[in-house]
Amino acid sequence: MFKHVKIIVTVFASYLFSLGCGSYPCAKGTLYYGLIGFSDAESDTIIFRRFQKNTNTQIDSITAYNEIRFNRKGDTLQLAALLSDKLLKSDYDYQLFFPGANRTFSITEINEDVQTGGRGIAGSGEPICINPIISCKLNGQSNFTYFNTLYLTK
Repeated sequence: MFKHVKIIVTVFASYLFSLGCGSYPCAKGTLYYGLIGFSDAESDTIIFRRFQKNTNTQIDSITAYNEIRFNRKGDTLQLAALLSDKLLKSDYDYQLFFPGANRTFSITEINEDVQTGGRGIAGSGEPICINPIISCKLNGQSNFTYFNTLYLTK
């Protein structure tokens, strides 16, 4: 009897997973940023300017004052937590202005490797994969990212 239950459970589980098989677009990648040589005070305020991709047409501007959390490792601040409207997506170009350091960074041509993958059990829910960011331009110069992170040097 136990052998029959085991076979039924195996067949049912295989059926559920087969429903989730197939190719689905992965979620859009997000470009994170780290700061090299910035003090905590210089990083507490960031003004994000978002532009239509490949144009100078500004869409909006958002000021983050003490909303973004960084972890310090030596002279580098690594992003720890932020709100979703401060995430950098490949759909736009950006300028990040740090008033405390009087530095502006232009981040353009964010490119992600569009991939496909699966979804949760039985094909429900959000994709279980994220497109990696493979390159961008920082102040007009080609740049690559380390695990979807771009490092901005003061």
